[in-house]
Amino acid sequence: HHHTLYLPVMLANCVLSTGRRRLPIRLTAHTYPSLKVVSAPLRSRLLLPSRFLTSAVERASCSSPSNLLSSSFSSSRSAFITSSISSAPPSSQSERNAKLITTSSLGASPPSSSSDPTKASSSSSSNSEEEDEIELPAQGKACTTPPLPQQRAPAPSLLHVYAGLAKARLGAMVLASTMAGYALAPGVFAITPFLASSIGTGLAIASANTWNQIFEVDTDSKMRRTFRRYLPSGQISSAHAAGFATTCGVGGTIMLYTLVNPLAAGLAAGNIFLYSLVYTPLKRITPLNTEVGAVVGAIPPLIGWAAATGDLSLGALSVAYCLYAWQMPHFLSLSWNLRDDYARGGYKMLANVRPELVPPAALAYSLSLLPVGLFAYLSGVCTLPCVFTAGAAALPMVYYGQRFYRSHSKADARKLFRCSLFYLPIALAAMIAHRATEDEKQEVSVEPGLGE
Repeated sequence: HHHTLYLPVMLANCVLSTGRRRLPIRLTAHTYPSLKVVSAPLRSRLLLPSRFLTSAVERASCSSPSNLLSSSFSSSRSAFITSSISSAPPSSQSERNAKLITTSSLGASPPSSSSDPTKASSSSSSNSEEEDEIELPAQGKACTTPPLPQQRAPAPSLLHVYAGLAKARLGAMVLASTMAGYALAPGVFAITPFLASSIGTGLAIASANTWNQIFEVDTDSKMRRTFRRYLPSGQISSAHAAGFATTCGVGGTIMLYTLVNPLAAGLAAGNIFLYSLVYTPLKRITPLNTEVGAVVGAIPPLIGWAAATGDLSLGALSVAYCLYAWQMPHFLSLSWNLRDDYARGGYKMLANVRPELVPPAALAYSLSLLPVGLFAYLSGVCTLPCVFTAGAAALPMVYYGQRFYRSHSKADARKLFRCSLFYLPIALAAMIAHRATEDEKQEVSVEPGLGE
């Protein structure tokens, strides 16, 4: 009995007293369904109105599994309560009243002393006439207080739904690469085309991600990773999402065309098409969809470069190569731990079609990140220190890539994925920090003639 939960009044104290003192009495889970009377001093110690205490204990009595106990334990419970109360006689009348408990199912009243139960019965009846008692349901009696209503999570706002459709966190990373492409482009930095290219590209990213979810709503509903999204869960209709995607795509393309240049607008519109109508259906056809998706991720820095210069040069391709080479180990390591989920959704990823090829491919693409700084230097985008800075940023990728190659474990795949989250911002920041000026670009450029 000493290991049972002192549940009903303790529960009322914890839930309703908001941090006030604990109850001066303990009741076992064996006896509280049959409680009949709780004295007024007990309520005053709780500092709670009577109706709140009654409701709390009634709810506890309704939901308690001890209501299913057989009446054969009544004698043992009576002996336990009698011995518990009489073992420590109260020193004052108020403490005695606080311990007065009458159990209707036991057929006995708690004595004031262990030697004279008759006096205890008369004392209990006299005290009950003077005090305001709380009637609690006897054992087997239905509760009169309705149960607490279940609190449902509030419906998400329309802004949160749109952010989920646009995949805001992923889109922010892609948008950062667009800004980096603009910052690395030659020429004077102008704030107006920079903001216009950033907003227009962000709208195009939101459109592409939304179309992707519209086309994959059936498969997303089968995957544990995606079934809680707004479209599979029915929190927004496909027609509503299509309207949002169309508005973002058309608005972003028009903004880029009018405020930036036609090249940037064409790249953005082409990327929406490539991601929605090429990459998305290829996910159910061939594992080569990952390479196509990497090309899609490499286009945003080209949009930023085109917004700054109006053309695409070798320097723009070196920045795009960084994005392409980074995405491969990033996604391969992510898909390794989700291969069962991808198979459940009907996707043909390398991780669930040819899993033995994933670790060597992840290591090979991690190694391809080492010359990113060298390519940027040779194309005139960065200065010589970028070769060493960007190369050093790729070393952790190579380290965790070779660990994943040797172990094929989920833990090493997860570490490689987390490392990739740090590599991209560090590499782009190193390239911007070592951005070459016009004079420095001329030093590394290749002259057109051999005899000059």
